[in-house]
Amino acid sequence: VSLGVAAATEKLLRAAEESGAAQQQLEAAVEALTAVESRAAAGLRSRLELLASSHQERLERLEASFLAQAEAIRTELTTAVRDERHAAAAAVATRADELCAAL
Repeated sequence: VSLGVAAATEKLLRAAEESGAAQQQLEAAVEALTAVESRAAAGLRSRLELLASSHQERLERLEASFLAQAEAIRTELTTAVRDERHAAAAAVATRADELCAAL
């Protein structure tokens, strides 16, 4: 009977050792996974920051382009109004000259 108890005890001890080793492997795997997850999160955060910066720069360039185009349109409209006023004034002067000549 004592040989059976000794064999059972030996089996239990081996099972406990294997269980302990498995537990250590599991803990190591969890630590490795946590480290990988942390590196992945840092990499993703870095890529997102770069993307946001890139979009901000693009928005700033678009804004500058829009403002330059708006200024060009304003200048063109101002010139057109001034030219139209000159043309209207010239037409009035011509008509006045015609009326004076008719008298």
